[in-house]
Amino acid sequence: MEVTKKRWGYLALAVTILLFAGIGYAFSLFVAAIETDLSLSRADTSFIFTLCFICFAAGSLITGFLLQKFSAALLLRIGAVMILFGFFTSSKAVQLWQLYFTYSICCGLSIGIAYNIMISVIPLYFQDKVGLATGILLMGFAMSTTLLGPFCEKGLSVMGWRGVFLILGICEAAVFLAGSVGIQMP
Repeated sequence: MEVTKKRWGYLALAVTILLFAGIGYAFSLFVAAIETDLSLSRADTSFIFTLCFICFAAGSLITGFLLQKFSAALLLRIGAVMILFGFFTSSKAVQLWQLYFTYSICCGLSIGIAYNIMISVIPLYFQDKVGLATGILLMGFAMSTTLLGPFCEKGLSVMGWRGVFLILGICEAAVFLAGSVGIQMP
């Protein structure tokens, strides 16, 4: 199959990756449960989210440099390990600093890795439709909370925030790993 046909499959895979990566924006769904469970203040939980997106930006920036030296597949595999580790260890957190390290830093950096790879690589397949491809990618990232939020809310009522974090870690790692097989520089 020629690249012009494969590119739509790459775009669909990248949108799926960004859909899962964007779940970091759904942190507000977990705030009340985390605050209650760990006896935290709103300032504490707000900083978890703030630090996560500082790390997202840093991960995206660092990946921009690393893509010149390493393959997108390798970096996405590293992101998969980081997101799995981040969510898994976050689900076991008993102190605030643990969430800063596991959720904010590990998950934040891995979201930045995945985001930059998708935004950098996929438009290269769409030289004739760069704006369309980029818009579709950003839509996948932005729609994450809308599409996956209801599943997170249902999971919260069934298994609590810790159980949902475990499921998110596994699902995100699986999607990132699938992407690492399919997505590469053209």
